[in-house]
Amino acid sequence: MSSGEWRQVAGLVRADARTCGFPTERWTLIRIAYLIHCTFGVRYHPNYLAERLHRLGSSPQQPCTRAKERDDALVEAWLKRDWPRIKRGLEEAGGPLPSWTRRVVRFGPA
Repeated sequence: MSSGEWRQVAGLVRADARTCGFPTERWTLIRIAYLIHCTFGVRYHPNYLAERLHRLGSSPQQPCTRAKERDDALVEAWLKRDWPRIKRGLEEAGGPLPSWTRRVVRFGPA
């Protein structure tokens, strides 16, 4: 494929996958390989597309998964009101806190 065709692929990938006829807005390498095959008649194995797409400026993205029923205000209130009481009870019970309650030390940018 020519560099112009790859730029065209990059433009299509930057758009929503729904505009290209897919049922969801999520791009996968399999969908991109299918799009290239339908548009240009060239077959690419999905495993070989990642590097080429990265050179075009695309990067893998994972959607943030959240429950539709999630109420952020309620979660924030629980963290301020109930969590300190629960944590204090764990500390008073003796012994170390479970690992999932400890702060994670990160090295480098967060």
